[in-house]
Amino acid sequence: MKYASNAFLAVKLSFANEVAALADSLGADGLTVLRGVGLDRRIGPHFLAPGPGYGGSCLPKDLAALRWTARRRRVRLDLLPAAQRANRWQRERVLAKLGPVEGRQIAVWGLAFKAGTDDVRESPALEVIPALLVRGARVTAHDPAARHTFAAALAAVSGGLPGRLRLVDDPWDALHGADALLVLTEWPEYAAASPEEIRTALAGDLVVDGRNLFDPEAMAAAGLRYRGIGRDRGTR
Repeated sequence: MKYASNAFLAVKLSFANEVAALADSLGADGLTVLRGVGLDRRIGPHFLAPGPGYGGSCLPKDLAALRWTARRRRVRLDLLPAAQRANRWQRERVLAKLGPVEGRQIAVWGLAFKAGTDDVRESPALEVIPALLVRGARVTAHDPAARHTFAAALAAVSGGLPGRLRLVDDPWDALHGADALLVLTEWPEYAAASPEEIRTALAGDLVVDGRNLFDPEAMAAAGLRYRGIGRDRGTR
């Protein structure tokens, strides 16, 4: 029951992300579409918030366990591996919103897989930040709780922290000199930041809001180029 429940939630999140991607390409408001979907009592509003992909210790592990059980019993499952592929591809969709990053400095807000924890297991940041570094970016990153757990997890797989990655104690320090801001975790302190403060602190003007924390119109009024998930209104 637990495996099936968490696998279903992973599928539901992947569905929300794919609806958001389609909405971006059509110039539609994906969040309005998904709110409407959630009004259906057979579906409900939970786990329909698009973002950088699911993570944590439960959904990825339990979905994989269910697939392993099916393989042992020689039962073909098509939906669950599709959800896994969609989740991996969601990281690429978020990265694509930044455009070319070689030689640029990218500020990242959020390392934990969700707010309220220092858990970085299967966190989007563990895939997105190494991808940025491989593509030639410099990264300054902040998280109010997960800085040390992220550093330990990344060092465990890479043999140490990469030279072009800097982890900082203050979110505004991460923005200093950065060409763009990428938000990966929905911490309340990030949502409370004003667009004007962000515009002043950033050297560039691009914000990729992987958690849809900010109001697009307010960001545009502050002189920021805003890219949300399902809120791009046809922009790339």
